[in-house]
Amino acid sequence: MYTKNKRLMTVVLTSFMLLFTFHSGASHPTVDAQSIQLAASHKGSTTATQKKMKPENKDQELTDEKIKRMTSLFMEKLVQDTNEDYKVLNYDSKAELIQSFESISSKTLAKKYVDFYYKEYDDGLYLIPMDTPPWFDPQQNYEITNVSSNEVQLKQDNKNELYGDYSISMTFSKEEGSWKLVDVVHS
Repeated sequence: MYTKNKRLMTVVLTSFMLLFTFHSGASHPTVDAQSIQLAASHKGSTTATQKKMKPENKDQELTDEKIKRMTSLFMEKLVQDTNEDYKVLNYDSKAELIQSFESISSKTLAKKYVDFYYKEYDDGLYLIPMDTPPWFDPQQNYEITNVSSNEVQLKQDNKNELYGDYSISMTFSKEEGSWKLVDVVHS
């Protein structure tokens, strides 16, 4: 009975660690030495766990899932937690915040948005209170144009109460084997 409960608890904890790792912004689940030891100590569970944890091939095409993940993460990073004075809690400078976009966008694009929405002072980084930009809506249809094997353009027409009718064009580029958002145009 004790062994069965221990095994069940290990499976639950391992599943939780995988979910937490995946939802914390990683592009795929990661494995550390402790997880491998834990999985190896329970016969029968290692094969299934190892198969699920193989990293995805970075040369794959830009998928709907990747587009939605990148655009969502971009907005999450752009809208930082602040105190009541709009001082950013997790970053002290624009450079640090721009660096956090590295896995999903070009530095140039991140800088464009961070420079517009943030002000840096001696005592830290502050969000300029204003509405977020018109953005990609994952619930709406969009068109994809393959410009080349390393560049894709997305166009989406949207409507919301704040901006009315608008179009958004996004360019994704494969840089060093990974897709990144490199340009956004609102009209």
